[in-house]
Amino acid sequence: MLSLKNNNNNNFDLKVLNSKAKDSYAKNKMTPAPVGATFVEDDKGIYSPVEDPLNIAVQELIMSADDVEIMLVSAIGLVPNVGPILQGVYCRLGSQASGFDKSNIKSIIDQRMEVFKKDMNKIIDDKIEGLNRSIYKTISENSFNGIVNSSLELLMDELTVFKKKLEDGEEMRPGDSFLQGIRRKFDLFICDIKTLFPLLSDPEIVIYSYPQLIQILYLYVCCLENLMMFWHQYGFPPERSRGTPAIPGVVKEVLSFRKKIHTDLHRYLKVFQDNLKGNEPGLDAATGLLGFDPILYPIPVVCCTSGKSKNNYHEMALADAKVAPNPTITIDVDQKTTPFIYRIDGVSMVGNVYQESISARPRTVPESKDPVTGCYGFYSYPEGFINIKLSKEKAVSFRIFCSYEEKETCYLSFEKNKNEQWKEFTYESGSIRDPENQKKSIKSGFFISKKYTGLSKDFGVKIKMFGARILFLELVISDE
Repeated sequence: MLSLKNNNNNNFDLKVLNSKAKDSYAKNKMTPAPVGATFVEDDKGIYSPVEDPLNIAVQELIMSADDVEIMLVSAIGLVPNVGPILQGVYCRLGSQASGFDKSNIKSIIDQRMEVFKKDMNKIIDDKIEGLNRSIYKTISENSFNGIVNSSLELLMDELTVFKKKLEDGEEMRPGDSFLQGIRRKFDLFICDIKTLFPLLSDPEIVIYSYPQLIQILYLYVCCLENLMMFWHQYGFPPERSRGTPAIPGVVKEVLSFRKKIHTDLHRYLKVFQDNLKGNEPGLDAATGLLGFDPILYPIPVVCCTSGKSKNNYHEMALADAKVAPNPTITIDVDQKTTPFIYRIDGVSMVGNVYQESISARPRTVPESKDPVTGCYGFYSYPEGFINIKLSKEKAVSFRIFCSYEEKETCYLSFEKNKNEQWKEFTYESGSIRDPENQKKSIKSGFFISKKYTGLSKDFGVKIKMFGARILFLELVISDE
């Protein structure tokens, strides 16, 4: 029987979770902390709920230190200028690619950040006038000096010592001066980075400074990802990891490390969406940012490679489409041992050929990929359809990422007329507008379904939403 699950996974047993976390930490001091753990005996603290929009018991998820490092080092190495700096930071923590010594790190910081600073100063000189130029230059100079000459280099030195202490089995307590120093340097580094955000994201210059904003976002996000996973080792209090709710009129909400990444990441993706045309060079560097959101992407993503591509979509004539079978995507659900996300580019979906032919408005596919998602997607007039075949039955929820100019209701149908509909995004985000379809303003975001168990292994999925660009469909696949 088909059933659905809600997405409230916050009623977990914190005492049991803390006990498991402590056992894992005792065996390996570099084990990342589970999202929901506090490591406090009989914890009576008041914490913010653990956001779990995928309903996968995210509070218990633990990635191995090696998996964390491989994922981050491979991703950030693709980022110009600051990528190697970030590799240096993460290589100090994990076991892979440990060829960075102090002299290498110092050389990388000096060379790469100097290029970064020169690029930023040229933008200010060329594009900002009068008094604002002096103000912007002062902000830029102070921030870069802070990152290069103090916080980053000192932090990396301290992380080298920190890793050695862990490897030697040295016991460290949160109140020790060494750990206090590391926490101060992390906070200083984050402060130096955030000082640059208002400058780089200013609508007056972001059309020129977007490459620098992308790189600073990677620095910021990777630093907070580090804290999100290893806060316990550094001696941060659990209130910083889990966050605490606001008390009206008394104290403000303390955002968890996860929530800070999520909030700031989507804030600046919207800046790109609102100010860029989509054909600026180097925007593809932003493709990795969305996947760093630990709330929406807490588990691995597998991208479908067997669907239609941009090229062969246009080879399919309308007459042939009338008699051609609907496309089928086969998913091996055992390719990952943990829950995982399976992404299908919207270009793989077929439209309602009959409606398209009688309205003389055939479905269109953008000429270029969206730099944020790496997908072409399609414009739904009014719908797209695809068959899904699972290698065996699993629990599944659906996610749709789309952008639109005029708000429309999104309809999802599957499994013998089961359906959901949304009038508002579950999570708003940002994408890059299509260079060939410059609308005045667009909004982008996720629609997320409930979790369903008891689905058959073979079912169709239909998405109906007039005039939207459906960038991708994702299936969140889990055991239950």
